[in-house]
Amino acid sequence: MSADLPPADRPPAGPPPGQVAPDGAEQPSRYHWFAILAGVVLGFIAWVIMSFVVIIGTYYGQGTNRTADAVVPWLFLAILAGAIGLIVWPRSRPLGKGFLLGSAIGMIVAGGLCVPLIWNA
Repeated sequence: MSADLPPADRPPAGPPPGQVAPDGAEQPSRYHWFAILAGVVLGFIAWVIMSFVVIIGTYYGQGTNRTADAVVPWLFLAILAGAIGLIVWPRSRPLGKGFLLGSAIGMIVAGGLCVPLIWNA
């Protein structure tokens, strides 16, 4: 019957974005993409801040300041726990995915920037 209707009068092929299809697959919505992009930005910023804390901590600490040496692994665990915490709850899962992706991008960028910093030192 719907094959007889003109294209403007046909019902949509699938469910609206963000709703579950009959086969159980959820259609991505615009909120998911915005949350993932926001998570990428937040994760990248968190990793850049951690990189600067590592650089400053190793410059001023150099094994003599126990506090500076202890901040680095705890900050890494805080970023990892934040990403896992965001992924665990279904409502914040897209933000957590983006946060983890942004942290990975930040790790690659920080590793790429480390070589010129060491080379010029």
